[in-house]
Amino acid sequence: MGIRKFFKNDFIKDFSTLFSGTLIASALPLLFSPIISRLYTPEQFGVFAIVSAVVSSISNVAGGRYEMAVMLPKKGSDSKALVRLAAFISLLISLLILLIIFLFKGDILKLLNAEILGNTIYIIPPLLWVMALFKPFNYWLNRNRLYSKNAIAKVVQGGGISIFTVLLGYWGLKDGLVFGYFSGWLAFIGLVLIFLSISGFFKEKISVDRIIRVARTYKQFPRLNVLSTFLNDTASHIIIFMITIFFTVEQTGYYNFSRQYLFVPLSLLSMTLSNVYFQRIAHKINTRESLKNEFSTIIKILLSIGIFVILIISTFGEDLFVFFFGESWKRSGELATILIFGFVFKFMISPFGQLLIALKRLKLALIFPVLYVILMLTLYFYRSVDFDLFIKMLVLFEVLAYSVYFVLTLYSLREYEKGILKR
Repeated sequence: MGIRKFFKNDFIKDFSTLFSGTLIASALPLLFSPIISRLYTPEQFGVFAIVSAVVSSISNVAGGRYEMAVMLPKKGSDSKALVRLAAFISLLISLLILLIIFLFKGDILKLLNAEILGNTIYIIPPLLWVMALFKPFNYWLNRNRLYSKNAIAKVVQGGGISIFTVLLGYWGLKDGLVFGYFSGWLAFIGLVLIFLSISGFFKEKISVDRIIRVARTYKQFPRLNVLSTFLNDTASHIIIFMITIFFTVEQTGYYNFSRQYLFVPLSLLSMTLSNVYFQRIAHKINTRESLKNEFSTIIKILLSIGIFVILIISTFGEDLFVFFFGESWKRSGELATILIFGFVFKFMISPFGQLLIALKRLKLALIFPVLYVILMLTLYFYRSVDFDLFIKMLVLFEVLAYSVYFVLTLYSLREYEKGILKR
């Protein structure tokens, strides 16, 4: 494939549109990070890590995973019904979490060894709902190929988080990281709602009967995908809780700082690629076309980026952290040179999980999160070791788990391609 033909490829054009927004959205927090790192302490980053871990563990399942079906219906009205269904379920879940916090706040903080969190814990329910709304709205925009609108909203989100975090830190608010993050998400959802309104999303009246019907039609998503996703997300963030309980909130802050400025930008890029990939393969699966070209394209992109990032961070990570963030974050730079291998592995393989969902191989998809949780829980036996050894074992288990995940996607792709040949 020539260079000109490569960039005329619809997949590449769609990806480039979303990627440009994601790149800017990721770059803005990075541009502000030298300021933010000097306004907040490692302990305050630890508090933010705890809130983020709780919300991130729940937000992806708060909508019952019905948002994952938004791309699939042939009728646009069914797609809109799924968006409304996911939004309503996530509201109920957020209210339930609020009730639990109200009743058991003290016990929760004691369990997490995070009494320092205090009343900031009440930000979790509204933040959870706002983040849960992102998924169905995001998939609906992508279904209708409104990639530029999605990109603009992400830029506003990244800019909002950065600006509010700096302002709140400058004003001396100790939990400015948490509230700045929440403010950026509010700006994002507000703008997306405007885009939805302009595109006519709210013009069509969607009946309760239709919502109930699509809930039944796609009931396999909450039945089979909620557990796997929850286990996956919990496993991804259980490390935050383990470090806080086994070590200190300060160590949690150092770890999360490395994660925030390395893995989060990578995961945003990975999510962007996943969204475009899912839209493309969902259409091809409906028309029973081969997926090999898309699979090959995404592998080349991910592998190229992954190798480049590993070379840079493993060689210069510590010096880069000191230069950009200050001497107080040297410890995070040391951890980054170890963590980058696990981060890049997750970045390169995560998008292929969309293939299992698009092919409705939900039972097969459950294998990975179960294995992942088991491996992460195994770290309990390393609770008394040196912190660096704990981190190395974490990376080893992540690489092992995601290797199995990739094998599962290859198996599913092969079975699908065999089915096409038999037609």
